[in-house]
Amino acid sequence: MGKSIIVAKFGGTSVSTKNNIQTILDIVKKEQKIHDVIVVVSALSKITDLLLATARGENSVAEIQEKHNALIWDLWESEEKRKELSSFVEAHLNEVLSICKVKITEKKSLNLYDMRVRF
Repeated sequence: MGKSIIVAKFGGTSVSTKNNIQTILDIVKKEQKIHDVIVVVSALSKITDLLLATARGENSVAEIQEKHNALIWDLWESEEKRKELSSFVEAHLNEVLSICKVKITEKKSLNLYDMRVRF
């Protein structure tokens, strides 16, 4: 009989600092001794709220970028890797922003807002 599988989801403050990510790594390493572990990572602390605010028409993209860049700079020492990851985040945030800038008519507002939130 094989190992049981567990799914561990981490998000919010648990993925927002280098020390917290190290704690996650320690937990996963411990659990891997007895289980097959699937790790699911969701948004950093406050990012979901900022994305929803952006979907409502506020532009929170700069703050989202800053939060991600701070973590990137804390986790990676390589300047090349930092730039690569920062560019990756920026490109995806620009895509989110372009979706959120689509003009909404009253008739279509609920469906477009739903699309924005699901993106």
